[in-house]
Amino acid sequence: MKHLSYNRIAASFSRTGYILALACFFCLPGKATFAQVQKEELTGPISHQLHNAPNHKSLYFPMTVKRFYRSRDYRQVWLMPERGEAGHAWQAMMLLDCVLQYGLSHSDYHPAELTYDELRPIMERPASVRPEKKAAFDILLTDAMFTLLDHLHYGKLNPELTAAAVDAGRGDLRLDTVLTAVLKQPDIVLAMEAVQPKSKAYQQLQYWMHKWKGLYTGDCYEVPEEQIRKVAINMERLRWAGIADGPYIQVNIPTFTLSVFLKDTNYRYPVIVGNKKHPTPLLAGTLTGIHAYPAATLIRALRVAEELPLVQLNLKPNLRSQLEFVFVSKYPVSMAEFNAPEWYSKAKRAVTKGNIGIANGADLAAELLRLQPGNSQLPALRKGVNAGQEMSIKLKRAIPFKITYLTCLIRDGRLVTFDDVYQLDAQLEQKLYQDLPEIIAKKVNIP
Repeated sequence: MKHLSYNRIAASFSRTGYILALACFFCLPGKATFAQVQKEELTGPISHQLHNAPNHKSLYFPMTVKRFYRSRDYRQVWLMPERGEAGHAWQAMMLLDCVLQYGLSHSDYHPAELTYDELRPIMERPASVRPEKKAAFDILLTDAMFTLLDHLHYGKLNPELTAAAVDAGRGDLRLDTVLTAVLKQPDIVLAMEAVQPKSKAYQQLQYWMHKWKGLYTGDCYEVPEEQIRKVAINMERLRWAGIADGPYIQVNIPTFTLSVFLKDTNYRYPVIVGNKKHPTPLLAGTLTGIHAYPAATLIRALRVAEELPLVQLNLKPNLRSQLEFVFVSKYPVSMAEFNAPEWYSKAKRAVTKGNIGIANGADLAAELLRLQPGNSQLPALRKGVNAGQEMSIKLKRAIPFKITYLTCLIRDGRLVTFDDVYQLDAQLEQKLYQDLPEIIAKKVNIP
């Protein structure tokens, strides 16, 4: 398979950062203007607004914003006079203007309050703008950056990590810690982009979106809006998945495939998944072991047969053992070797009661056990399976396991779409392109 050049992607992003930085250079006001602004000018107004707001309706990340400013002794973040730091404000504003290339919506980042018409007099004629107004702008821009970091890393509609949960400190990314590090960089664009998922699938979709909503905007190139939205919702799903570097296992429902991602390569296996009435849940778990069962015991235990009666499987009591792949998650779903060739020959394989069936269980088990330290468990498993025995093997090193629902991917440099098996795309698209709803985050009023 031909893969995209990640040097090309990185270079393209670097050009984006360079263009924004260059634009910031020309937008920066002179040093004489900044000299009129004192370092501590906004400390009082910022502290007052964060502690005396009448209700909580404007900020998406109120606790994080308060924690962040408290760590700075309530000094302004974006309107600082020293070291030319005000250039970060221009970069942040331009970054918000470009969120379409990340599959996000500008309307989610305080667009009514964060305007160039509001920022320009603050920068060019600071003495003419009330400190309270400057403080409000600074706070809202900080909240917008926290919101963007959250959306780039976790996703806008993450079902497991809502904005309120992230604001309370859950998740692997501390927004205030990241923004502190971002502000130390001359180019905040690249630093903000760095929180995005690192999986190849995400980076390829992001480059596709960057190309069509960034590089080619205004040119003679056109791409249907339907494709733009399709890519956006699948980038969102990949943010939810939180896929890191390999090795890891991924079952993607619309493609009916299980993939084992290693450092330099990956392996694919056909699978069967839950039907529309009993959908296989999307989840992130950990594969911890392999259990061998007599064939009839495993099939009946997993309740996999719905459209195909058990008698059609022609099970025999002396068949070799079949394998269940044991993973830890909060959902009662299993994955097992399931020898029913007529199912795997179908193009659409959503046929079970939610469980996942794989045709080549022995091959998958061998590949997973080769990843284990010492590589000593495989001979014992093969011997037990061939003898039709029941046995369990606990993996010495657990492997991340993801079930995803990706209805498009980049293959050989082209966008490829897949059947929306459970009819989920339209609902997610509608939610993603609405303004950030009240249910996603609490807010705090800023005067």
